[in-house]
Parts: sequence; C-alpha cells; structure tokens
Amino acid sequence: MGVKRDPHKLAAYRDHRCAHSEQEIVKALTGNYRAEHVFALKQALALYGFCTTQIVECDAEMEASVPCPGPPSGLRLLTLEKLCAQGLPALDSG
Repeated sequence: MGVKRDPHKLAAYRDHRCAHSEQEIVKALTGNYRAEHVFALKQALALYGFCTTQIVECDAEMEASVPCPGPPSGLRLLTLEKLCAQGLPALDSG
C-alpha cells in the first residue's frame, strides 16, 4: 500500500476552490499512524478489492448465462416523432 503520509505533500493537492487553507489541511492530516490501524486498513482494502473482483466476475457470468430478451413480438414501439405526428392530448391545467 504505497501510502503517502507527509501532510505537507498531501495538502499540496488541495483544490484552489477549497475553503480551508493549506495550513488547516496539514493540521487535519497530521496524526499518528498506529501499526494496528494501518494493518486493519490494509485488510479492509484487500477485502474491498476481493469483493469488487467477485462482483465483476458474477456480473460477467450472469450476462453470459441469461439471455437478454428483445421486445415482445407484436409490440409496436412508438418513437417520440411518431407520438408527435399522431398528436398528443392536451394537458388539463386545472
């Protein structure tokens, strides 16, 4: 997890539209990185990556195995142009 922890370098990425000054962001980013918290974050990030991969594989399998039905036979699809050509009913404003 190539983590950048230098608050001054991170604050340099601040968007110019941000309401807080770079010094305020540096202060907010300053903290102690306890080993157990960094470990828990690494575990959570790995779990997120695994779950994302599983979801992508599941979606691909579902798309491959479930046929996408077309429009039902005998159904007339109307486009907006056809509806306008037929004349739209007037809306009652009262």
